[in-house]
Order: sequence, then structure tokens, then C-alpha cells
Amino acid sequence: MGKPVFSNRWKIGILVLLGVLLLFYPKMVGRYWAFVLILAGCYFLGALGYNILVGLAGQVSFGQAAFFGIGAYASSLLMLRLNVPAWAAVLLAGFLAGFIAYPIGIPALKISGHYLALVTLAFSEGIVVIFREWVSMTEGPYGLRVPTGTFGPWVLKGEPLYYFVLVIIVMLAITAHNITRSRIGRAFKAIRDGEVAASSLGINLMNYKAIAFALSGFYTGVGGALLALATGCLMPWDFDFRLTVALLGMVVVGGLRSTILGSALGAVLLTYFPEWTGKLLEVKELMFGLLLLFCFLFLRGGIVGGLISLKNKMQNTKIGAKLFET
Repeated sequence: MGKPVFSNRWKIGILVLLGVLLLFYPKMVGRYWAFVLILAGCYFLGALGYNILVGLAGQVSFGQAAFFGIGAYASSLLMLRLNVPAWAAVLLAGFLAGFIAYPIGIPALKISGHYLALVTLAFSEGIVVIFREWVSMTEGPYGLRVPTGTFGPWVLKGEPLYYFVLVIIVMLAITAHNITRSRIGRAFKAIRDGEVAASSLGINLMNYKAIAFALSGFYTGVGGALLALATGCLMPWDFDFRLTVALLGMVVVGGLRSTILGSALGAVLLTYFPEWTGKLLEVKELMFGLLLLFCFLFLRGGIVGGLISLKNKMQNTKIGAKLFET
């Protein structure tokens, strides 16, 4: 009985230490590295949305970049054209992305695998075309300037933006944790493990697949909205297929079935990776590809899956040693 309590104490201690580190991070490292962590947080929400859809619900999608872009453009236009407060624009953009994503889950009842991937890829490329060609709304290739947001008396730049993004990320991460443990999360896992078995248990496949796409779209849309606030300018090609590959890479490297921790590790690692290899720009993409290949071959469960596997092996070794001694 004492072992789980000890484990929980360690988890609480790590979370407290991480919270203190995040609170004082901007003062410890300066403005630029705080901005890099803001970007990592935005991509974390995109990777988290991807992980909910692929890792938790077992659905295939190559359309995450579209939802990222929808969130970014929607929040920017709400602030620019309608003077909506930044916090409301971020949430409304997330809901819009989720609302658009919901119908995409309906075809998932009839098609799956690479066919569903092609459908979502076509949708994503169509959204990029809209961003590029609808010049009167999005400014197209000229770029859309994002107005500086405010939250109460604070202008969302520098440290105020950092803490604004941090609060939203923490709230959404806690929500995602609760979703994975709820009835919806259990239904997602059942569908992922076997659709026939899930259907025999009375799970409405169409409804839950659509919900999975909607939740994924919401999280990814909020990440895009926060990214728009951070960067201040939007270009259509920022949301093409390369962004989907980057988000997928974060999920694969961090851990496909570790919804929150895996997404966070993957987002932080792959956001900071270009900064660490700044002097190696010629081979940066090659190193990124080799990292993904290494995870596919040797870390099927990503970093988190590898650590869990190592922990299980160590426990089995200890148990075997005790049995041998007796």
C-alpha cells in the first residue's frame, strides 16, 4: 500500500518543481527563450489535439495544419474586424475549428486508414488555398497582421503573453486529462482497440469519431490562435503540410499513446531542436528525419513509451533476482 503513495508523492513533487520553474522561467532565461517556450506551448496544444485523435481514438488524419490555421486566422480576424477581446477570440477560434472538424469525423465511419488520411489531406490543402486566395479577408500572400491583444490592464507582449498562454495551456491540459479518464475517453480507447468490439458494447461509432475530431480541432485551433498572438503575422504557407508533419513528429517522438506528457515532451524537444542546431542549418532537416526514423525503429512508443518499457524491465529484473535468491 505504501508504494503507490510514494509514487504519488514523487509525482506531486515533480509537478510542483515544474510549476515553479515555469513561473520563473522568463526571468531566468530572458525574453527570447521565453518566446521559444511560448511557441512550444502553442505546438503542444496542436500535438495534444493530434494525440487525442490518433493516439487515443485511433483515427488517422493529415489535416491538423488546417485546424491550426483556422484557429489562427479566426482569432486574428475576430480581434481585427470585430474588436473581440483576445481571450474570447482564442476560445471562439477553438470552438470554430472544432465545429468545422466535427463533420469530418462522419466519413470516418465508412472509410479508414490511408483513405481517411487522403480525405483529411485534401481538406487541409483546400483550406490553405482559401487562406491564400481570399485576399479581401485574409490578405492572402501579403500576410495578415495580428493586432496586439490585451487582457484587462495587461498588453499581451513579453511576460504577460507568456503567463496568458501558460494559464490557458494548464487549463486545457487538465481538461484533457479528465477527458482521457471519462466515459468519452474510455469510448475512444475502445474504438482504437477494436471498432467491432466497441460497437458490440453499444458505443455509437459515428458520434464518438466525430467528437474525437471536434476535440482535436478545438485543441489545435486554440494552439493556432495563441500562435497568432505570439508571432503577430500570418502567412498562408505557415499552415501547409509541413506543419502537419511537424505535429505528427512531436506526437511520435514524445509518445503516441501518452496524451499529455508525450505531447509536451515532443513539442518542447522539436521546438527547441532548431535552436540547438542553429549552426547546422544545412543538416537540420536530415537530423530531424533521422530522429523520427530512430523513434519509428527503436522507440515505438516514443520517449515516454521507452521510459515505461525501461521501468518495466527493471521491475521484472528485480522480481527475477528475488525469485532466484529464494
